[in-house]
Amino acid sequence: MADLRFGVLGPLEVRRDGTPVEVPPGRRRAVLACLLVHVGRPVAADALVEAGWGGELPADPRSALRTVLSRLRAVLGEKVIRADAAGYTLAVPAEAVDAHRFEDLLARAEEAPRDAARLLDEALSLWRGPAYAEFADRAFAEFDAQHLDRTRLDAMEAGASAALAEGDPRGAAARLEGVLAGEPFREHAVELLLTALYDMGDHTGALARLREYRARLADELGLDPSPALRELESRILAHDLDRPSRRLHAPPPDPVSWVDTSTAFVGRDATVSELVDAVAACRLVTVTGVGGVGKTRTVAEALPALAERLGRPVAVVQLAPLPGDRVDAAAAEALGLDRPAGSARAAVVEHLRVSPGVLVLDNCEHVLAEAEALAAAVAARCPSARVLATSRHRLGTPAERLLPLEPLPAPDALANPDRMELAASVRVLTDRVRRLRPSFGVTPDNVAVAADICRRLDGLPLALELAASRIAVLGLEPVRDRLAAEDLALLDEHGPGDLHAVIDWSYRLLTPAQRELLALLTVFPSDFDPEAVEGLTAAHHGRPATGHLSALVESSLLATHPAERAVRYRMLAVVRAFAAARLRDTGGETAARRTYLRWVRRWTERAAADCAGPDSVEAFARLRNGRADIEQALRWAVHAGETADAARLAAAVQLCQHWQPGSETIDLTAELAERCAATPSPESALGLAAGACAVTHAGDTTRGREFAERALASATTSRERYLAHLAIGIATMYRGDHDESARWWRTITGMDDLAPAYRASAHSSLSLTACYRGDLPAACREAEIGVLGAETAGATAVHAFALYALGEAETGDRKTELLAAAADKADLAGATHVSQVARVAQLAALVRAARHDEALDLVAPILDAARRAGAWPQLWTTMRIFAELLAARDRPHEAALLLTGADAADTAPPATGPDMARYTALKST
Repeated sequence: MADLRFGVLGPLEVRRDGTPVEVPPGRRRAVLACLLVHVGRPVAADALVEAGWGGELPADPRSALRTVLSRLRAVLGEKVIRADAAGYTLAVPAEAVDAHRFEDLLARAEEAPRDAARLLDEALSLWRGPAYAEFADRAFAEFDAQHLDRTRLDAMEAGASAALAEGDPRGAAARLEGVLAGEPFREHAVELLLTALYDMGDHTGALARLREYRARLADELGLDPSPALRELESRILAHDLDRPSRRLHAPPPDPVSWVDTSTAFVGRDATVSELVDAVAACRLVTVTGVGGVGKTRTVAEALPALAERLGRPVAVVQLAPLPGDRVDAAAAEALGLDRPAGSARAAVVEHLRVSPGVLVLDNCEHVLAEAEALAAAVAARCPSARVLATSRHRLGTPAERLLPLEPLPAPDALANPDRMELAASVRVLTDRVRRLRPSFGVTPDNVAVAADICRRLDGLPLALELAASRIAVLGLEPVRDRLAAEDLALLDEHGPGDLHAVIDWSYRLLTPAQRELLALLTVFPSDFDPEAVEGLTAAHHGRPATGHLSALVESSLLATHPAERAVRYRMLAVVRAFAAARLRDTGGETAARRTYLRWVRRWTERAAADCAGPDSVEAFARLRNGRADIEQALRWAVHAGETADAARLAAAVQLCQHWQPGSETIDLTAELAERCAATPSPESALGLAAGACAVTHAGDTTRGREFAERALASATTSRERYLAHLAIGIATMYRGDHDESARWWRTITGMDDLAPAYRASAHSSLSLTACYRGDLPAACREAEIGVLGAETAGATAVHAFALYALGEAETGDRKTELLAAAADKADLAGATHVSQVARVAQLAALVRAARHDEALDLVAPILDAARRAGAWPQLWTTMRIFAELLAARDRPHEAALLLTGADAADTAPPATGPDMARYTALKST
């Protein structure tokens, strides 16, 4: 059999047994190119017609296509193009196409670093010009062409990296000049070029190129170089530049996925490309459009390409269920900043200045002022970060670039049936119906009806989703007739498509029980799983009502997306607003919220009990998934004056040993404690005790002790006394009064009505106070009791804390081993606070054992984790230990500066024991 080879890395070419084969220009080349894009996979006849004829269809498109394919077979061979029910397939091995050989060579280069330079050169030698040269701007090839061209530049960068690693900076520089000629703002290539020039001994040239890049970046994009590039400049100036080979092959971060992207996405390819280019060039981009037009989906589809293009992490903030005062806090949480000091907005800005990424603000229209303020702050102060927003209205900041999103085009009533079928809106409608009724198909007989439905719904994607659910049951014509009778294709103040009318139409087709469930589900602040629905409906009705979920999904009123263990559901913002209004109209909102509050409170209480036993790891996972539910339920309870449930919920959160709630939960618990102090009630002691723990863990020891002492004055239950004792024990430990702290921990160890895990944790804390006093034998005894108690209870986080305490009491290599084991076990449970303190202690042990390189590797991750979590006592302790490391490396001035800063910080714990003398000596050097 002849050896056919195809080239798309440049002008389209075909070779048989090494000899060129001429494919005449025109439709044959276009159809062949489309088949090559999908080599080995079937391509629908309609797609090949669109590739060959574009907007100028022949009278009989299918017959004309068969003629073109017949002529191609005459050139390529009869069996090369196969036909079946799914379409036409170019039946050749993937490696017959140079683009596939290119990507295979890149993969082999990544797997074999020693051969990387040779393999990359071989891959790049396949290129003869731009990918799919004459078809790169055609819809069928555009995405693949852009992907291949970007990958070629990546390969050139990787080749330069390999050349640098092999000691060939001149070869690296030559490759990089070629990259930057096409993309002058490709910053990693600039970094590599500066490194190559430095390695060649041309330090002045490296700095000159950086000045040139900085000026061009400012003039054309209004941006400053990234922190990484500024750091590189400093190292060049200091003649302290190591080869950055460890960073050269780092893959871009995985893009975030928060919506289901498994359904067909058509008609938006050019928009996605435009969006990626806009975000790469502008600090703030807002995708605008009427509700239901597909803004969120378009952004979700763009994220993989955006992550690849920018190589930066992406954080998504889902604003639809949030009030305006939660925008900044939600952004902080999306970035992993659990307890920011000061304002959440300041924490977000600070984080994005240090760690630039892409912040996606989804559904801004109902919190426009707050979203605009946050976006403006980031755009103004974080030159390397990007904000990508979706909203029905523009945010209104001067730096904003708008990307309006229009509904999908609907075919004209007089259009040829073949053209109707190819219209994006008809293709979306067809795909959605087929997901519910696989036998459905658009034919020449019914395509006009489908097109009529698309026109009546103005091509609005969400409206098409809703209509598809009814077509799957009733058929095309009945749905078209109902749409005509009810006149749903209206205009509202936002533009085409009165979406509430379309949702109302679907809503009225539900049964009363399905309507009631849809309205009840609006109490969830974000997505939810079937178990949550079962618990909530059982609490509300006395019986589970999960059987109606599938009907809501099939009606497109709920969307699904996969999770780790089970499917999760989400409600689109416009559907949520509609259903919430129905809940208010029926007068059921207060009852629904009260049911939700009590359901959240009960499962949090169960989680608290499980945290003290063998199910603790699963309990921590439930708490992480339910964090938004806890915050919303507590917010409702506090603001609605539901003090009894608020106090029980807040206390349950604090009883989840070693789990860290978010900053919003801490603030609400403190607000609850203030109200309990101002207006005494039977629940006051519990609310005050919970507030005492919350604010003490956050570093406010003065207010924590005040709340705890007021709680003890009226406490009547073991739970109230335990939480108050816990708060004072932590507060006195943080303040360095270890004798008093030990007295409170001994009191807890003697509370026989407590769960063993709580007493085990108190023994571990008692061990720490002994450590701080220098009594290591006593510390070991208490820690071993804590380890035994935690192992008996089976509580993983408590066990991790006990191992940490034992590690603090030990010396030598066993100390670092125990502390590392404690941190790993805490990570397994999700006990971030224990992980932090264990790694801080591990850092101190490594520094004092003169294992400086190991210690240095820990500093940045510990500081980043502490800053994100708002764990300020641990952050300042880490800074003091880092000062020791700097002093040991003969940098005493920087060490003294860090120690002075820690001494001045309100949230820094005082130095105690041997640390006092150690740090005093460091500051005096």
